[in-house]
Amino acid sequence: MDYGSEGLFMICLFLLFFILVGNLCAATPCSILHFSTEFSEEEIRQLKSADSLERTKILVGMQQEFENAGFVGAEVYEKCKGDTLFLIKKRGEAFVYGEVRNKYPLKTKPHIFAKLSGLESGEKVALADLTRASKKLERTGYFIQTRNAELYREKGRNRLVPLFYMEESSNSFVEGLLTYSSEDNSWIGVLDVSLKNILGTARNLEVQGVSGDASHQISFNYLEPWLFSSAWNGKLRGFIEDDSLYNDALLEIGVSRMIAFEWEFSLFGGAGNDEWTSALEISYQTMNSFNLPTQGTSLNGKIFWKNYRKKKKEDYVLLEGNFEKLLPIYGSWILRFGFAGGTLLPTSTSFLPEDLIGLGGVNSWKGFRKDFLKTRAYGNTELALRFQGLWNTAFEVFYQPGIYRGVTPRHGWIEEHQYGLGIIQYRSSVAISLYYAMRPSLRFEEGFLHLGVKALF
Repeated sequence: MDYGSEGLFMICLFLLFFILVGNLCAATPCSILHFSTEFSEEEIRQLKSADSLERTKILVGMQQEFENAGFVGAEVYEKCKGDTLFLIKKRGEAFVYGEVRNKYPLKTKPHIFAKLSGLESGEKVALADLTRASKKLERTGYFIQTRNAELYREKGRNRLVPLFYMEESSNSFVEGLLTYSSEDNSWIGVLDVSLKNILGTARNLEVQGVSGDASHQISFNYLEPWLFSSAWNGKLRGFIEDDSLYNDALLEIGVSRMIAFEWEFSLFGGAGNDEWTSALEISYQTMNSFNLPTQGTSLNGKIFWKNYRKKKKEDYVLLEGNFEKLLPIYGSWILRFGFAGGTLLPTSTSFLPEDLIGLGGVNSWKGFRKDFLKTRAYGNTELALRFQGLWNTAFEVFYQPGIYRGVTPRHGWIEEHQYGLGIIQYRSSVAISLYYAMRPSLRFEEGFLHLGVKALF
C-alpha cells in the first residue's frame, strides 16, 4: 500500500507523539516522598498536604528555626532521585557565642563593645541576631560599619566568635541653632553640647542652653550604662527655666533597659519646685545616629505624672508620643512621614503656664520658635520629600498640618498648617542646616528661619 510521502510523514509524527506521551506517563519523577527520621509526624502530614512551592517555604522556615536556635550547621533540603523525593532534616551540633571582637582597634573598651552589641558569650547562636547587633552598634552613633560581621569557630569547640568590622565615628558634637522671625523681629538661640561614649565607656552627657527675648533655659541629660554590672542603665536629667511669666525647675533620676535590640523601657522619679513627678517611657529605634539617616523607624511614647506637694493645683497626667518613618522610594529620593500628639489630663483642670506643652522649633513645629506655642493638647502630621544625593547635600520640602487647643483668651481646637524648604550640607566633621518655614497667615518675608551649625569631634 502506497501512502505517499505525506502519509508516511504523518504516520512517523503520530508514532513520535505516542512515544513521548508514553515516556512522560511512565516517568513521574519525584512522585514518592521519603522523609528522614528527624521529621515529626505533624511535619510529615503538613509537608505531604503541601504543593511544591509551599513545601519549599516550609523547609526554608525549618532551616531558619534551627539557625536561630544555635544549630547553625543544620541542613533542611529536598533532593530528587529517580521517582523519589528525599526530604532531609539534619539538626547537627549546637553552637554558642564566643567573646565578641572587632577587627579594628577602638577607643571603646573591648568588654564595653561586647555589651553594646547585645550578644553575650555562652548564649546560643542566632544568625538573625548578628545583623541586628550590627545595626544596634551603628545606632549608638559610636561606630560605622565597613563590612558585614562574620562568625569564626574556635578550634576544637562549639563556640562561634562574632567578628565585627566597625570603625570609630565622630559622634560628640557642639551645635548652635538660631531661629529668627521677621514677623515680630524676635529670635531664639540654642547651644547644644553632646558628649558621646566618654572615654570609651558608653557614658553620654548632653547639656543644652536656650535663650530668647522672654525666656532662658538650661537642661542636661546623663546616661550611666549597666548599673552595678546589671542590664539596667542609670539616667539623670533636669532643667532650670526662667520665663517672663514663671520660674520652673525639675530634677529626675531613672533607670532604663533594652528589650531585644530595638526597644528601650525607662522609669523616672523626680522633684521640682513644689511637686513630685514620675514618668514611664518606651521607645523603638531602627534609625542610625548619622547626620542624615536614609531609612528606619522611630517610635516614642511617654506617660508623665505630676503631683503638687502643697496642692496649689490639681495633679495631672501628660500623655505624649511621636512616630517617624524614613522610606527610600527611588534612587536618592527619600520619603519622610510621621505624626505626633499629646494631651494633659484631666481636661477640666486649669493648668499653670509652666505645665502646658511647648511646641515649636526645627524638631517640632517649624513655623514657631522653640517652645513658643503653649497648649493643653495637640496633634500633627508631617510629610517631607528629601533628595539626598548631590555633593553631600540634602534638599527637602515639608508640610505639617496639625491642630491644638487654644489657651485663654482663645478656645477650642485651632487648625495649623506649616510648610517650607530645608537644605542640609554635611561633611565628616561639620553639618550645616537651613530651614525656612511658612504659615498661611504670614507673608513670605515673615517666615521663620532656622539656621544650625554642628561641629563633630
